[in-house]
Amino acid sequence: MNKRLFILIAVVLAVVTVVTGVLCAQEKGNISTLKTDLAAAEVQVSTLETNLAAATAQVSTLGTGLADSRAEASTMGANLTVTEAQASTLETDLAAAKSQVSTLETKMASAEAQFAALEAQVSTLEAEISALETTLEEAGIDK
Repeated sequence: MNKRLFILIAVVLAVVTVVTGVLCAQEKGNISTLKTDLAAAEVQVSTLETNLAAATAQVSTLGTGLADSRAEASTMGANLTVTEAQASTLETDLAAAKSQVSTLETKMASAEAQFAALEAQVSTLEAEISALETTLEEAGIDK
């Protein structure tokens, strides 16, 4: 019985040794895989840090561009206000000029009417002078 017990214990120990060897081999493979995964993760972290630095630089550039655009928009707004004021002044000047033109047209029409009346008077006076000359000639009086 001692022999059988010894053999049984030896067989159990042998099986345990084989199982332990297999488990150790698997763990070595897992460790190797984990080391590879860790190295890959470190490369990814490095890549992400580089990408983050580039993105931060781009955000800074965009922030500067935004500030420049805001300043330009503010300048354009001020220019627009000045232009609107100038347009308003020009509209006022145009209205005043139209009023002056209207006044001048009215004065011109009045002057033309006066000229026509004077022409009529001149014509009437010429007719009277002609009639007087005819009367004087008939009366025998020379000029």
